[in-house]
Amino acid sequence: TIHIALWSTAFMALSPILLGISQILNPDALLWSFGSASLFSYFALLRFQEKKFLFFSGIFLGLAILSKYTASFFLPFFLLISILSLSFKPTPDFTVILDQIQKNLKHFFFIFFITVTTIVFFLPAIWLKPAILINLLSGGTDTPFIFITLATFTLLSLDCVLFRGYLLHF
Repeated sequence: TIHIALWSTAFMALSPILLGISQILNPDALLWSFGSASLFSYFALLRFQEKKFLFFSGIFLGLAILSKYTASFFLPFFLLISILSLSFKPTPDFTVILDQIQKNLKHFFFIFFITVTTIVFFLPAIWLKPAILINLLSGGTDTPFIFITLATFTLLSLDCVLFRGYLLHF
């Protein structure tokens, strides 16, 4: 199977279309690169629970938002992924679920803090006009995604705890 992977990688690396696109540097390419790196490190965080993936997710998400502010849609997506990861674990004990919800919330807020720190470090204009940060994190709209995300996460967390996941199952 390693030979198949090596040949596939070689053919993809030598694809004329990908080589042509790689010659153009645009924000979309950076968004896809940093966004996917952030997403995969968040998946690794959920699987292995290592702190280095917290840092990687936050830094790459900050760089993705800096390349294109629409990358802030990853914030609600991370919470949705953490909720779905809870629903696929066969744990009937609600104390375990509550502990996992608390851990996922801590991870999310830590990733959010690292993301904001990365943005502030690479975009010093935020010190003069902090509204730029809100505009970046909101995806260009008036309401930041984070408020919608927290309301959804709270509703689904309460569903898991109080109603035994009836809404999520539905």
